[in-house]
Amino acid sequence: MSNKQAVTALALVSTLLVAIGASMLLGADGASADFLGDSGLRADDAVLATPAVSPPGLGDSYVDPVFDTRVRRLTLTPEPGSAGGAAGTVPEYSKAQAWNADDSLFLLRGTDGSSVLYDGQTLGKIAKTRIPVGDVEPRWSPVDPDLLTYVLGDRVFEYSVRKRRSRRIGRYRGLGPLTSGAEQERSADGRYFALHGPVHEYRDRSFAWTKAFVVDLKTGRRGPVKVLRRPRGDPGDFLDYVAVTPDGKSVMVMWAAHGADLYSRRWRYVRRLTNWDEHGDFCRDANGQTSFVVAHYRADVNDEVVEAVPLNGEPSRVLWRAPVFNLALHISCRNTALPGWAFLSSYWDGIGLRPGPTAFESEVFALGLSSTVEAPVVRRLAHTQMIDRADYFDEPHATVRRDGRVVLFASYFGRFATSDSYDDTYAIDLR
Repeated sequence: MSNKQAVTALALVSTLLVAIGASMLLGADGASADFLGDSGLRADDAVLATPAVSPPGLGDSYVDPVFDTRVRRLTLTPEPGSAGGAAGTVPEYSKAQAWNADDSLFLLRGTDGSSVLYDGQTLGKIAKTRIPVGDVEPRWSPVDPDLLTYVLGDRVFEYSVRKRRSRRIGRYRGLGPLTSGAEQERSADGRYFALHGPVHEYRDRSFAWTKAFVVDLKTGRRGPVKVLRRPRGDPGDFLDYVAVTPDGKSVMVMWAAHGADLYSRRWRYVRRLTNWDEHGDFCRDANGQTSFVVAHYRADVNDEVVEAVPLNGEPSRVLWRAPVFNLALHISCRNTALPGWAFLSSYWDGIGLRPGPTAFESEVFALGLSSTVEAPVVRRLAHTQMIDRADYFDEPHATVRRDGRVVLFASYFGRFATSDSYDDTYAIDLR
């Protein structure tokens, strides 16, 4: 059977299985039953050191001896120096949706920039896609399980998994090469995506300006162009990324020092959301309110917290305080069918003296959006088996399936800890 036939056959089978499973798991409004509430998963804040576990073989699994959850190995990194293919295979990013619209397929990224397709039910590899290799920001359509978009030069493309073929959505002459900063999803209806062009610099190589706009992926047309200049008062600041909000009505512009500003889709200034830039995602709570949930180092009290900043202008809320400020966090709210939770992955960021075993270090856990510092709501899922960070790919970047039942994360699992890019993908399988 050819790769093309395999992709088609597995996609059809997986779609059928997902539909059957979804009919049992989803409520009338399309949201998953909140299995985390009564899951029996650990909900304490005890210091639980990473246990010694032998790396499983490709496709094999083990039960985390501390959390009693099943973890499956999805990829196998070649030995350093081996020929053929990417050194490692990892999730694209914590807030980049790995799963297609019906959870029948998911996408992983080779550390060489290739895109690899996996079966959403068996979690097994299908084939590499024909999406170009590089930082092209592949993003699934939230409504059509067959389609992805990606950016290349001054163009935006749509890719069909079934046909293994791309078509151009639009070309934006004079504005490329394009990027979003690689930290956004398409709007919830799949229609809008924010982009910016090349960064222009002052003579001292500091950020000066760039041009940003929103693409209508349905028509291929772009909206007005906005010249983004670094905020006043911080000559060292620079643009981190731009991101369309889930409702498609607004754009968040994130600066490295200034924090986040919110604009309308046509670039009318709305408000400042944050005065810092750390890892965060757009999250929807059980009441339907969308917030930017973000990790926040507070210098005045020297702590690290997770904070919810409502997009509607209501006051922000601190949800959780980390046991030490050095605990770096990524946040995923790709569980769009399971509102009310954020999924966090942690690692030691190497700043300051390591205090010894710390609660929640090198873990993946779920945080309830109803949580408060006084009454935290957590569900601890698994250790990442990644102790020290040697490079970017050693960050777990845990990302969650739409229904919350499978969480992907990257780890070197004790192998090649000082070598760049030798990381694999593991899945916490809560099905």
